[in-house]
Amino acid sequence: MICPNCKVKLNKDSKYCPRCGTLFKSDDVEKYSNMFDTDLLEIYFPNNEIGIHFDRISFGYMFFGGFYAVYKKLYYVGINSLVSLFVFIKVAINSYDYIMSTVGFSFFLVVALLLFPIIIYFYYLFKFNDLLIEDRKTRLNKIVRSNIDKGNEEIVKLVEKDSKNSVVALLIAIILLIIFLLIF
Repeated sequence: MICPNCKVKLNKDSKYCPRCGTLFKSDDVEKYSNMFDTDLLEIYFPNNEIGIHFDRISFGYMFFGGFYAVYKKLYYVGINSLVSLFVFIKVAINSYDYIMSTVGFSFFLVVALLLFPIIIYFYYLFKFNDLLIEDRKTRLNKIVRSNIDKGNEEIVKLVEKDSKNSVVALLIAIILLIIFLLIF
């Protein structure tokens, strides 16, 4: 099966495109679409775009890492990325001393501390767009369910407010990283 919107190859049982969020017609889609309206999802992704991407890679995450995730309100991805970046920087600065002074198991621990952040980076590099779509659907479900008694216009305003990126959280993340690097 190929998505009619973004032309990505999918499983034949797909109910939606994980890349662009397009829902496909099926019996299960009626139940699934009751949770949220696809028009509301378009507020998060105008013109069915999730950002600049090349196939499955997120360029925003490629260049800015955890800071881009925090900016997009994917806080768990941002925290994981920034902590692993901090560990990588601290170990990499002293890696020569660590590797030369360690023997046996400690050597493997130092190597693991250098490789683990790299693995996390590449995992999120390829999964970021999928995680972003799922996060936006979860946010939309929470907004719609908690405001079911309100009118459509009020729900649209709440979704529009939630769809804005978090500049404040981005600045806090940058300041915290700088403080941690200076202290340690």
